[in-house]
Amino acid sequence: MVAVRALVLSLVLVGCSSKPEQKAPPKDAAPAEPACEMNLDNLAGRTFVHVTKNSDTKAWDEDIMARARFYTDSGVTKVRYNTRALADMYTYTCAKSADGTKLDCKEDDPRIPDYCRALIANAKEEVPQDQAADKFCTVDEIVKLTGVSPEDAAKGAKTIKDELKKLPKKEFADMKKVYNSPNNQLRGVLHVKVKAKDCNLVVEDQYETIAFGVVREMQNVVGSAYFRETKNDYVFEHCKDDKNLIALAKPGTFGKPGETKREWAPGETVPFRFVGPEIQKPESGCTYTMDSWMNYEPVTKDAAVGTDSSGRLDWSFTYLFQKANPRNIAHLYRYKTCGSEPKKLVSVSCTGVKVQ
Repeated sequence: MVAVRALVLSLVLVGCSSKPEQKAPPKDAAPAEPACEMNLDNLAGRTFVHVTKNSDTKAWDEDIMARARFYTDSGVTKVRYNTRALADMYTYTCAKSADGTKLDCKEDDPRIPDYCRALIANAKEEVPQDQAADKFCTVDEIVKLTGVSPEDAAKGAKTIKDELKKLPKKEFADMKKVYNSPNNQLRGVLHVKVKAKDCNLVVEDQYETIAFGVVREMQNVVGSAYFRETKNDYVFEHCKDDKNLIALAKPGTFGKPGETKREWAPGETVPFRFVGPEIQKPESGCTYTMDSWMNYEPVTKDAAVGTDSSGRLDWSFTYLFQKANPRNIAHLYRYKTCGSEPKKLVSVSCTGVKVQ
């Protein structure tokens, strides 16, 4: 019994002499990531650029060749998007999907004659050429496919009906081959989701086509990609005029439409000028400003436009090219303000130069 008590006492003493377990001090918690407040209902007024993950640095690299800007028009969500086109910009109208998880956006102003050609090309029934438009390109079918008004559908159908009256048979056969192909792009389509974890957009860049009798969507050049919000200002106007903005071969001259110098060397300052006939002389009570851009980024914004020694409005700017780049795109926006009227964008012009 004494031995047992001695053993118990020794165990107690051993236990008492041991040091209590030391707990590691708590680590400082990493700062919480700010919650992503972006959602499908507040995209208006935001600008996004395509981003890709850099395999070396793991950072996101921006590709401003593909960019999107959301806005509202009469309460409807719209987006301006260029699908990496050099000078084209497209407008899409968006609607939230039935399950509320994404925006489905379709390009405005669908090309009705192209839809008609595709409907004719994909018809399973053979009819005489002069009956094809009436048989397959009906107003109801066009409205169902595109959502345009019956009046616009009728105009497009008439265009094709008149075209087929004059089209040689061989060209009609060739048309049917071309317009029954998945490569035939009829209309741009975007599907947009918000990825809250990264606060990015996931955009599916698609186009609508009709091939082998089926309306389908095919992947466009950008495909399924991430887009990140940016506060930078970029070109979002469509450029139809690629003749009247020129790079002058000789500084100080005026130049003519289409007479542009395409090739330059690094370190050269290139003089650009608008030489079209529209608004070359100032009007009484009006002032003029311009925005100039290089590779979609601003060079000058809201610059006042004066007159030259000949009394012409001086729609010109210069740009110093520091590095070689085989593909540079210059844009010029021209504005006019008369009296109390708001400033009006009167033209968008663009031209390309090669620096090497």
